Amino acid sequence: MTSPPQQLSPSDLEHLFSAERLSTYLAHCEGDFAAAVEMYRWNSAITAAFWEPIGHLEVALRNTLDGRLAGRHRRLGRPGSWLDDPAHHQRVWSHAPEERYKDLLALAGYIEPALPGWIVVTSTVPQTLDTRP
Repeated sequence: MTSPPQQLSPSDLEHLFSAERLSTYLAHCEGDFAAAVEMYRWNSAITAAFWEPIGHLEVALRNTLDGRLAGRHRRLGRPGSWLDDPAHHQRVWSHAPEERYKDLLALAGYIEPALPGWIVVTSTVPQTLDTRP
């Protein structure tokens, strides 16, 4: 059983994320610090949510470019492929994401001892890891 994570105080959060960064959220939330932190977290969540469709768009764009560049390569009578390095096709899951998350938490602990607990509470990485096919 794990103990509950340490809570970060408003001054801890300002120190870690900067007063300047949080000022936008505080202005939007009319000075309500708790609401500003929730808005900051929501902004992080919506930003993360966009990564999946951006990833799909990136693959479609890359495949379209590949088709066009391969056609040009053939029209120019060049041997082989315009892209001879397949290493860029490595998958994130092939790099032990569970271990990378532990590394991230350890690094966060060097920055601020309470930061890993805050990350654990706000992160969806463990839940996403649990859904791995």
